[in-house]
Amino acid sequence: LTNDVVNVINISIGTALAILMKQT
Repeated sequence: LTNDVVNVINISIGTALAILMKQT
């Protein structure tokens, strides 16, 4: 994987975790 792909994946995971934490 390229660094750009890894960055996009990390941002996606971070966003998903933030949404989940806001819901609880």
